[in-house]
Amino acid sequence: MKIEEQIPRNALVWILLTQFAVLMPHIERIPIWVLGVYIATAVWRFMVYQGRWSLPGRWIKFALTVSAFGAVFASYRSLIGLEPTVALLLTAFSLKLIELVARRDAYMLLFMAYFVCVTQFLFSQELHITLYMLIPIALTTTALVALHEPYTKQFNFTPLRRAGLMLAQAFPLMLVLFLVFPRVGPLWSVPIKSHTAKSGMSDFMSPGDVSELSLSDSVAYRVQFDSEVPPRAQLYWRGLVFSKLEDDVWSSLTWRDLPADERRPRKPAQLSGGVSNYSVIMEPTQQNWLYALRYSESVDRKVMMSSDFRLYSPNPIEDQRAYKARSWFQQPLELDISQWRRDVETILPESGNPRTRALAERYLADSGGDHWTFVQKVLQMFRSDGYFYTLRPALLEENPMDEFLFNSKRGFCEHYAAAFTYLMRAAGVPARVVAGYQGGEINPVNGTVIVHQFDAHAWTEVWIEGRGWVRVDPTAVVAPDRIEWGLERALQEEGSFFGGFALFTVALSRCGLAECVEIKTRCAELQLAEACSGIRQQRAV
Repeated sequence: MKIEEQIPRNALVWILLTQFAVLMPHIERIPIWVLGVYIATAVWRFMVYQGRWSLPGRWIKFALTVSAFGAVFASYRSLIGLEPTVALLLTAFSLKLIELVARRDAYMLLFMAYFVCVTQFLFSQELHITLYMLIPIALTTTALVALHEPYTKQFNFTPLRRAGLMLAQAFPLMLVLFLVFPRVGPLWSVPIKSHTAKSGMSDFMSPGDVSELSLSDSVAYRVQFDSEVPPRAQLYWRGLVFSKLEDDVWSSLTWRDLPADERRPRKPAQLSGGVSNYSVIMEPTQQNWLYALRYSESVDRKVMMSSDFRLYSPNPIEDQRAYKARSWFQQPLELDISQWRRDVETILPESGNPRTRALAERYLADSGGDHWTFVQKVLQMFRSDGYFYTLRPALLEENPMDEFLFNSKRGFCEHYAAAFTYLMRAAGVPARVVAGYQGGEINPVNGTVIVHQFDAHAWTEVWIEGRGWVRVDPTAVVAPDRIEWGLERALQEEGSFFGGFALFTVALSRCGLAECVEIKTRCAELQLAEACSGIRQQRAV
């Protein structure tokens, strides 16, 4: 190979630095093994440079490509979506390093680096992120400059100075284009389906992998009731029903999972109890599921009901969506279930969590085989055995149910719902996890309920003979304030709810005295919860 076609030593170093800088802002959201792939390929390419190893052959590269797809699928349970797509791109970007032979290979990798820099703005466009991205852009340009110095034999900073000069010369032109060029909607303004929601909710749930849940004050949807707003404790907004448990991950049944006679709900001949009518304005989610209260129907032809009595849209919610619904709070859900449904809602993995299984069998025996008595006995365990509600649960690894129930005893609603459902199934009681939202900010004047992302919640439904599917919320016995007052009251002692300025402001507004200087001062001293509680008491008097 001619020396003009070879990759200079100096350029190779700058390429390695460029890749590291491009990957760094994605570290918090991608699986850790992606960083491991980069480190491994960097070491491999360095050993090739020293002449100790050779570049991989065709079959090794094919195996690495297949492994990359498999690893991404194992991490996200899908190859479709924003996060898995970016993870796959970053993996390919790292693997490209062991294909660097000629200068044209380096060109392709560096042009790809510019593109990968843009993907960061799909997740965040904050000022500090924008400023940081100047670093990988400058490094990529430096590597391109170094690539055109074939006779440089050792590492030096000359390419960096030249790249900085080039970027400085380009800055005035960039500024002019920014000010006078017509504004076209950017690529990242197009709704992109994502598997991760701001509240931790997604189309699957793995409580054992949660070490700390992030919160957001973004509005999920607004509800206008035609009559009196139901009590907060009844505002359980069903969205997703998780009936499958595989590899400690809860997920919903897909259309292919359902037999033909199980694809439509078995509607009762006559609906009982009072009905509540309301309208929902839902923010775009790029997902299909909708939110409604217990046993809901919609007059909207584009809103459908699944066999597990949740509402959904045939098309993803790409824009604000308005729909009307009506709910019957006292209506039993599915008094009779098929054998197929009973089998599906009691399936557990063949092995794992032996202590949890033994506990369920012992409690069922103590309850005389009565399922409802068994439910109450498990709830009493959560109530009296020192369990704690927290946004900062410990990381659960092998046998997560055993670890949670017998050791950590600290968890968010997802942990309690998953553990309770597991105990039910271990005793042969049909049970499933339901995810959605609970409560909301209620305006008593106009009957509007504003549901925020931090109102996200998970609970359990168990099937009891003669009663059908019954909602059981273990979080309600561990942290009753979460249901009656909201997340901020439930986390008053821990103080984790008030970690962000946005949530700080929301909590103040719920107290009704956001302009009070005294309250602001006390909040600044990290006594927000106590201050709000005191003001509520004064107002009540």
